[in-house]
Formats: sequence, C-alpha cells, structure tokens
Amino acid sequence: MRIYKAALAVLVLLMVGDLVHRGVVPAVTGRKSVPSSSNDFAGPWIGAWMWRHGQNPYDVALTSEVGRQSLRYDRPVVLIYPATTCMLLSPFTFLSWKTANFLWSLLCVVGVAAIALVLLKLGRFKSEDIRSWLLVAIVFSLTPLRAGVLVENPAIVSIALCLAAVYLASLEKDIASGIVLAMATALKPNLCVWVLLFYLLRRRWRLSMSFIVSGAVITSVTLARLPLSPSRLLANYMQNIQETLGPGGSNAFGTGNHLGLLDLQVVLYPMVGRAASVLAYLVFAIGLSIWFWAVQRNPSCPETLALSSLLALGFLPIYHRAYDVGILTLTLCWALGRAGDRVGLLRRTTLILMLLFLIPERLFGSFSVAHLPDNVRSTPWWYLIVMPHSVWILLLLNIALLCALVQLRHGGEGSRSDYRRKPLPAALSLKVAGL
Repeated sequence: MRIYKAALAVLVLLMVGDLVHRGVVPAVTGRKSVPSSSNDFAGPWIGAWMWRHGQNPYDVALTSEVGRQSLRYDRPVVLIYPATTCMLLSPFTFLSWKTANFLWSLLCVVGVAAIALVLLKLGRFKSEDIRSWLLVAIVFSLTPLRAGVLVENPAIVSIALCLAAVYLASLEKDIASGIVLAMATALKPNLCVWVLLFYLLRRRWRLSMSFIVSGAVITSVTLARLPLSPSRLLANYMQNIQETLGPGGSNAFGTGNHLGLLDLQVVLYPMVGRAASVLAYLVFAIGLSIWFWAVQRNPSCPETLALSSLLALGFLPIYHRAYDVGILTLTLCWALGRAGDRVGLLRRTTLILMLLFLIPERLFGSFSVAHLPDNVRSTPWWYLIVMPHSVWILLLLNIALLCALVQLRHGGEGSRSDYRRKPLPAALSLKVAGL
C-alpha cells in the first residue's frame, strides 16, 4: 500500500511541477507579456479595465482598441463573460498586465489545489487512505483542469469557489455558502446556477437568501459603474454571444471546435443541423425528469451523487468548454466512497469514465494529424465519435449517475461520506400508486 501512495505522491508532484512550469513560469519570464489566443484571461482583464473606467466592455471596437494599446493584443476582443466578471476582476487592472497575469496564473494553480482539498473534506477521506491520494492525483492530472490552468481560464477559480460553497453548505454554514456561491456564479453562471437550483429544491432558504442578497449587491455595483442602461447592456451582451456562438462564430459547432466544446449539440449538429439544439434540450428534459423522479423517491440519497448528476445534466443542452468538466470532480466523492451497496458497479463505472478525462486532447489533435493518414481522419466514425469523444464520455457519465439514482430510489443507501440531506418539497412529489 505504501508503494502505491508513494507513486501517487510522485505523480502529484510531477503534475504540480508541470503546471507551474508551463502555466506560471512563462508569466514570470515574460513569455506571456503579449497575450495570445491561448490566454483566456486577456479578454476578461480588458473588460475589467473598461468597467473600472466606466466604459462599455461589450463594445467590440472599443475593447479591441484598448487591447491593442494596453496589451498589444492584435485580435478582436469579443467579450462573452457577464459584466459581473469584469467587476470581480477589476482589482487586477490596478496592476500591470505582466503582474496581473502572473498573479492570476498562480491563482489558477492554487485553485486546482483548493479543488482537491475541498473534495477531500467533502468525501471525508483520511490522509492514510489510498483513496485520498488517488483523488488528488486524478484532480491534478485531469486534462480539462490542466488545460484550464495553462490558458488561465476563469472557470478554474469559479469551480474552486463553487465546490467551496458546497463544502460550506455541508457544514450548514448557509450564509457563507451563499456568498461564496454568488461570487462563483458571477464569474461563471452556466456552472454554478445548477448548484443554486439544487439547494432551492432542498429548501435551503438561508443559503438561497444569502445568495440572492449577495448577487443583488454584486449586480448593483456592476451596473452602477456602466454608462448604459441594463436593457442596452443586455442587447450588447447578446450581440457578442451571437457573434461568438452563432453560425460562423469562433465557437460555432464546426469540426475545428470538437476538442474545445462540450455539449450534446457538438455531436448532433453534423447529423441533424439546426435541430441539434432542440434534440439536446429534449435529451436534457428527459434526463432531468428522471432525476426529479429518482431523487423524489429517495430524499435521503447521497447528496454528492444527486448534485453531481444535476451538474452533469447541465452540460448537455448549453455551451460549455472542456475546462468546465472540473466541476464534475465532485462525482469522485461518491465514486470513491466506501460502500458495498448494489450500486458498486456503477461507482466503478463512474470512476472509469472520469479517468477517461485524463486522456490528453493532443492525442486526437496535433498528434493524429502528424501520425494518422488522411483517409482515417476523414471517416465518419473519426469525425462523429473519436474527435468529440469527451461529449460521449459525458453522455455515458450522465447515464451512469442517473442509473445509480434510480437504483437507490427506495432509500437507505446513503454513505457515511454524505452530508446533510433534506427531502424535496412536497409540491414536486410524484404521486405513485401504492406509496
């Protein structure tokens, strides 16, 4: 057992060293002094600078000019982050770009460490337990998290805050949890809104009110600094969203985006075209209905399982980048749980599916271009299955988690690693004959 712990510890040290070498050191040496398209912090930093100076961060012409003058950024800046992100990141704009970039890259590495620590606390894993070492090794080796750190994507910090809010909620520190969750949502709404929904359904009213008040304060401060009305701000924001995600946009559903996007529309669009969005929402609606039914039938089901399943469902219909998968590390708290129940096979299946996210994306990108012939890479199976493999993994993960919830629907199968449980409100009850 000790040799396994030693091997995992060495792996963690190597992964941390690699993150620091490729993520932080370039910011210190100046190799990231001129941001490129692979730096996801540049756009929000420019938007935060615009917000601090009372200008519209969604004015593409103006933000692009600021980027050229202050950062020598030679690409158009089309900001699709909410204005609240600009407000929260505004303290970094008091620093030079080089200093701000270094601190943010360091914060991203710290964010991954915080994710691992919070998961250990949530799962109540002991330091002498091999599962603790395995969990930390998986977190630091997870390709989406590592990619997020290397490009300094704000999702990493948002995920760390979101999981911290879940941990605070497990300690019943609802006010603190609501504040932290509001900050996480202000950075990355499409990740954290599902956590809020979960606690609303669990009737965690203090937590929800804390979130609402904190969110209202953040939103009010954000809007107070902007020189345009909320309606015009929303119109500008939606225009940027359309320019980025619409047909021909940089994040539209095309073959060049299979490695970057992570929602069901990616694999559906090549087959059914514009109907992909409708089908993705239909699959989501079916999955959500099963989730409600299963959780309602077993109010005491493991919260780590129920929340992980809801988060995974949230990936199916709407835009997500691969970095967002980091939030699904929450499933490890359940998958690595010590329980000899009837869902043991599904625990192992979930763990294996999460381990598949360790596969480097380069294996299907630059490596395949250099080593595989064109007749292989041009086949439908490569285009529809191999390239968007992460989407299929995500779909299988959803199925495994939902199956586990259904099998546990009769109750009494919670594990000792699960925290406070509350039943869903009676208004959501499914009236089943004989119950």
